[in-house]
Amino acid sequence: MITPAASKLIRIALPFAWATSVVVGMIVLIDYSSAPGDRPQSSNAPLSANTTALPLGNNQSTAVMFLHPQCPCSISSVREFGRLISRAQDDTAVRFVIYEPEDESPGWRETELVRMATDLAGGTENVLFDRGGKTARECGVNVSGHLMVFSPDGACRYSGGTTLSRGHEGDNAGANQAFSALTNEDQDFLQCSPVYGCQLFALEAKNAE
Repeated sequence: MITPAASKLIRIALPFAWATSVVVGMIVLIDYSSAPGDRPQSSNAPLSANTTALPLGNNQSTAVMFLHPQCPCSISSVREFGRLISRAQDDTAVRFVIYEPEDESPGWRETELVRMATDLAGGTENVLFDRGGKTARECGVNVSGHLMVFSPDGACRYSGGTTLSRGHEGDNAGANQAFSALTNEDQDFLQCSPVYGCQLFALEAKNAE
């Protein structure tokens, strides 16, 4: 039997426990959203797209984004990519490389993210479905939302993300660096920034356990 004193203590403790759980949950959520999925290094990026299977433009700068079709974080990445292309206002070839597992399940390609990417790229002919992630691995890409910008001669000028955190849109250093790589013809160096998104090969790794 619960005594009046114990009942009073429970009434006092319950709101405190609830508030604590809410605070802890918010801290975990903030920590997750601000933690990059990857920090690209210049040593991991291909020196030239000509050594990969990337679908480049014809004598023009090419911007290639790698996606996992079921990554909710990457919707913001694609939107920022679209804004980036609009700001650049130049003749940039837009391409997407979409990860596809070896044992593709029905409906894998039928997602809002894939539809957004196809529209931004101007059609399915500019979207590469990357079976087994071969092209992504060639380019040292591990996370959805990773953008690479290549000069007309195929040199990589930017490798990184387009958002400040997971699923959040707005002005950020990565998008500004990518913009510079697209619009500054004299840039002869590679810039890198963190990528915020889901791991491309997480499901594959889980199934292998």
